[in-house]
Amino acid sequence: MATATEPRVTEGTSGVPFPISSGLYYQMVEQGQIPEDRPVYLWDGRLYEKMAKTKPHADVHNAFNRALNRRLPPGLYVGNENPVRLDDRHTPLPDLVVLRGEPLEDLGEDRYHDYREVVLVLEVAVTSLPKDLGERLSLYALTLPDAVYVVADIKNRRVLIHRGPRPAQEAGRGEYAEVEEVGPGQMIRLEIGGVALDPILFEEVMR
Repeated sequence: MATATEPRVTEGTSGVPFPISSGLYYQMVEQGQIPEDRPVYLWDGRLYEKMAKTKPHADVHNAFNRALNRRLPPGLYVGNENPVRLDDRHTPLPDLVVLRGEPLEDLGEDRYHDYREVVLVLEVAVTSLPKDLGERLSLYALTLPDAVYVVADIKNRRVLIHRGPRPAQEAGRGEYAEVEEVGPGQMIRLEIGGVALDPILFEEVMR
């Protein structure tokens, strides 16, 4: 869930909302116009702020972070709520991403991570499931051709693994060729960046 960050419109004001690009978003971050402690992201040219995590959300997030870090080989690493540029109108803060490369290799360069480095996206859903399986899924499928999309559905005690991103028949939307549901007592099997990770027991990341 997120709340929109919009300018206040006073009586007599005319005009339309001013769209923000990914480049302008990053410029605002670097200049301190978006405070570092505010989880503000860009979606469809508008700024939104992520809601605070519930305890179950934080617990599952942390468990997945630990599980992935234990299994990733050199050349892949986990990013937590880092901005990832998908296109000129979308720079979200996914709960977790797995990226190619090394964390410090671009230190000091005026460059942020983008879709080319992403091999996995994970969203933890408490109240956000309709969006995670709706507009977010569609955009990730369209903009992340090499990534697996994972949704941790806490209320329904399941992990949904989406593979094979592709354009949908409906113009401007994306989908996945395969969706695997993993539940209690089962193993989460992930192949990302051409690497098959050691399986993750469901109970290692969700109870």
